Amino acid sequence: MSDPSLLSAVAAAVATGLSSGPAFDVLSGVVRDAVGAPPASGLLEDRIAAVYNGLLDATARDPELVPRLTRLWDAVAAESSAAPGAVSNTVTGNVSGAVVQARDVHGGINLGRPHSSG
Repeated sequence: MSDPSLLSAVAAAVATGLSSGPAFDVLSGVVRDAVGAPPASGLLEDRIAAVYNGLLDATARDPELVPRLTRLWDAVAAESSAAPGAVSNTVTGNVSGAVVQARDVHGGINLGRPHSSG
């Protein structure tokens, strides 16, 4: 099942071309492969709707497209939110245990009590 919020965001970004970067280029390519190039002219709402409706059809035909779009959208979000010199941490997939994401650590990191040996 497709996520309407995800498809709306992807459609708007691709139809307007207002993002940039390597992850966005890959996302745009995947969308173009799935639905064709976004309309080059017309009302913005119509261009976005054309891409959105194309994505609805494409995700109905190919359920694997939804997780792929999700991963790419997450990468675009991380890429666009990272300022030069900033750190952008992303964890995807199944994680078991503790995850630490940090830029500058001064001192130790304690994630709990050490296991006793007996």
